[in-house]
Order: sequence, then structure tokens, then C-alpha cells
Amino acid sequence: MDTTTRKRLRAKINSDADSLSVKIPAKKRSFIFLLFGLWLSAWIFSAFLTLSAIAQAIIFRAGIVICLILGLWTMALTLTGLYIFLICLWTLFGSEIILANENYIRISIGIGKFRFHRHYNLNSIKRIKADSRKSVLWKAEDFMPFRSGRISFNYRMRTYRFANGIDEAEAEYIIDLLKSRGLIRE
Repeated sequence: MDTTTRKRLRAKINSDADSLSVKIPAKKRSFIFLLFGLWLSAWIFSAFLTLSAIAQAIIFRAGIVICLILGLWTMALTLTGLYIFLICLWTLFGSEIILANENYIRISIGIGKFRFHRHYNLNSIKRIKADSRKSVLWKAEDFMPFRSGRISFNYRMRTYRFANGIDEAEAEYIIDLLKSRGLIRE
């Protein structure tokens, strides 16, 4: 691979004698980041209003039902806000790391040192291919680990996807690289 091709790739590829490592940064979706940033701002405002309403209900003894409803609302709002915050962090700092050697492929998805890992035995991987689905602005599965991406394969009667931050041509290049190194068998 020449240096011009290497500069155009989003993925950073490192290889040694018996393994290959590919690091793919998260896709930077400006619109989603802006939308979720505005949502988080409204969430913080709403959380303060809800907490002050709970405090007033306790002070003025408005009733246990009102406090319970507001408490449940605050918990649901907090969990949703944390999920949105993690999506914003993923958009800014997230990455996928694919490590392949002669025995397995390990796919690691996360932010910094906080990662989810999955190991796949190479003998059980079937039909690895570049996925040609059209890219849309936003799909819920784009933010679910191991369910979206440009590279897909069958493993023990399920289909797994990874490499969400690249396009189809780069996915085909990575698959060809894995095949040429003998790390993936047809």
C-alpha cells in the first residue's frame, strides 16, 4: 500500500508478522452531535425544574403520589440523559479496534480504556463481506455496539457487523488485507 492510499484511509492499520490491528475512529456526525447537545441542555434545565418541584412538594406536603411521579420522571430522564451523553462522547472520542491473528478476531468498541470486547474464533467465521447498505443520517442501531458497520460476517448462526466509521471501499480494502495475510479463510 502506498502512502497516498494510507493517508486517505480513516482506519489506522498496524501489522506485524502474525497479526493485524485496525483502529477505526467513530463517525463524526455533526448534526446528531448538535441535536443531542441541545437536547442535553434542555435535559439539564428540565432536571433542575423537576428537582425543585420535588423539593417544593416535600416542603409543602403536596402528597406522596406527586413526589413518586416526579421521582420516577427524574429517574427516566436521568437514564435517557446518560445514554445521550454517552452517544456524544462516542461521537467525539469513540473508536473500534479490530485485532486479528491466526486464531481469532477481537473487536473492541469503546471510549479510551472503557471498552467492550468480543472474541470470534476464525474457524467459525463464515461469509465475511463489505456491507453495501446506504448510509443514512441517523439510525438507532448506529449507536448499538456490534449491530452496525460496513463489515459483516456470520458466526454461529448470527450475523455480526463492525467498522461503522468507514465507507464500503475501505471495508473491502480491510477485508482484502485480512484475506491476503491468511487471517480469514473463505
